Amino acid sequence: MLVTTHLFIPGPTNIPEAVRSAMDIRMEDMRSPEFPKFTLPLFEDVKKALTGAGLAPLEADIVMRPENRVAVSGETEETLRDLLDWLDELDDVQEVYHNAALTS
Repeated sequence: MLVTTHLFIPGPTNIPEAVRSAMDIRMEDMRSPEFPKFTLPLFEDVKKALTGAGLAPLEADIVMRPENRVAVSGETEETLRDLLDWLDELDDVQEVYHNAALTS
């Protein structure tokens, strides 16, 4: 049986109203395809701040990077490379992301 417990704070709380209001704001789904568009202005601000501090980035980009890589080799790797090449040749495909750890 699933038991759910709740936090009850009796009476008035000492949490400021601005903080309580911020807690009620809808969160952004970081898995959404729209999330990079949301974070791009923040990324640009960080680049400006670093450049303003005298630090020149060698490369700066937003990328989709998997947490877990899957090792593939042999015939599976050849098939995957053929699939990636085929997808790359399609005009409608802009980007292809995968989590395969290719050997070369």
